[in-house]
Amino acid sequence: MSKKKTTIQDIADAVGLSKSTVSRALKDHPDITDRTKRMITEAVLQHGYQPNVFAQNFNKNRSNIIGIVVPDIERPYYASIISGAQERATQQKFFIVIFQSKDSLITEISSLQTMVGLGVDGIIVCHSKETSHFNEVRKIVNKGMPVLAIDRELGDVPTHFISNDHFVAGFMIGEHLTGVGYKQVAIIGGPENLQMSQQRIQGCIDGCKANGVTVNTTHIYYCQFQRERELAAVTNLLEKKDRPDAIFCVYDRGAAEIMQFLQKKNIAVPEEIGVAGSGNDPISQYLSPCLTTINQGPHKLGELAAEVLINEIITGNSTILTRQVIRPTLLARGSTMRPAGM
Repeated sequence: MSKKKTTIQDIADAVGLSKSTVSRALKDHPDITDRTKRMITEAVLQHGYQPNVFAQNFNKNRSNIIGIVVPDIERPYYASIISGAQERATQQKFFIVIFQSKDSLITEISSLQTMVGLGVDGIIVCHSKETSHFNEVRKIVNKGMPVLAIDRELGDVPTHFISNDHFVAGFMIGEHLTGVGYKQVAIIGGPENLQMSQQRIQGCIDGCKANGVTVNTTHIYYCQFQRERELAAVTNLLEKKDRPDAIFCVYDRGAAEIMQFLQKKNIAVPEEIGVAGSGNDPISQYLSPCLTTINQGPHKLGELAAEVLINEIITGNSTILTRQVIRPTLLARGSTMRPAGM
């Protein structure tokens, strides 16, 4: 026989207070004293009471659940975005459900459809590298559900947008590399159709130009965020007569692989070839030398994304779309710090 589920009335009976008082205390109502709240909290823990969140929100015509879909939850960057979003959501008494697309368009569409089926109140999306059309998101927006794009815009679909300034990130790297003396800069990008990658590449080109250095177009490769393609590109670069003396990869994991590949070939980093990435992945500070990178503040991105989305859910105001771009910071480290006089 299953154990009888504890109800809010059971808690009220246990503490000798009314059901409405217990209910207000559990909602952290300011009219209830801290002493009473502590007493009720102790009774809740003792009796194992679990409030029915869905029932509490039924009259509000919402679930208090936000859906988040990112390319890969194992990558620290996206994990940090999720962490920031969850912290802010918890403060507002919201919950999150998480899906990962593994950079697959089909999986992304399935995730979006599942979230709608679960009855989420809004969705945060960082689309996959395969995504070039946004028909599924457009359907969701047209039905009136709030959607926020994070880091990667959803074409011309009218959504909120929170992102780093990817152009500035690339510019900082290009300006730094040429500022410390590198003259032949190569760039390893992601998918050619991915706007974020293009912005970092163009930023790096312009940052180099600011110091009088022109990036050769034959030194730019699009490698789909795939290790094999990135290392093949580096192999090609090493065989060129105008071999680069610095390589910027638009994300840290790729930059780390490139740096280790060069070292295995007995090419000194940063003396012979400097290497820089972007994203401030935890691995970047444990390499030898430490990797020069860009701090993009993903935790803050997640916090802002949840705050903007929840504000629309609560207020119902969908007439004004938020667009906020955060300025990143350069972390100049050993992988690009050439000895003086080189």
